[in-house]
Order: sequence, then C-alpha cells, then structure tokens
Amino acid sequence: MQKSSYLYEEPVFLLHQESREPSAYNSILTVLNTLMENGAFFDFRNKYYVIFSKSGFTKKVMEFAKVNDNILLFTMEDFAQNF
Repeated sequence: MQKSSYLYEEPVFLLHQESREPSAYNSILTVLNTLMENGAFFDFRNKYYVIFSKSGFTKKVMEFAKVNDNILLFTMEDFAQNF
C-alpha cells in the first residue's frame, strides 16, 4: 500500500483504538486478515506482520499472536527494555 493511500494509516489507527476499546478487537483482526490476504500477492516464503502499540494489547490480541508465529507484537516498554 502506498504511503499516500487514503487507508495507509488505518491499521495503526485501529490498533491504537484497540487498546482503549475492547470492542474494536474484531476490527483489528479484520484489518490484520486483510493485510495477510494482500500479502499473498508477494512471492515470499516467510511473511511477518509487526504491530506496535504505545499502550499495550488486549489479552485476545496477545493470544491470537501466540498461535500465529508470523505476528509480532511490540510495545513501547519492549523498546525501553531492549535499547
């Protein structure tokens, strides 16, 4: 997706919203699913989806990432500990 695209910032926006509104969980999974479907257009064996959050993730999102090895979740705390 091009940076100039109308929906370029949408996944990030939804992820920020998810940490404040648990009801947005389904929306985030929908966006992630869309990203994965669009990733099918690229001929790479391993595809990873990295999601950043300033305020953390809900339990459901963390559980989803645990069963999907190609989804990586990072918070600001992770960066503070590692850098």
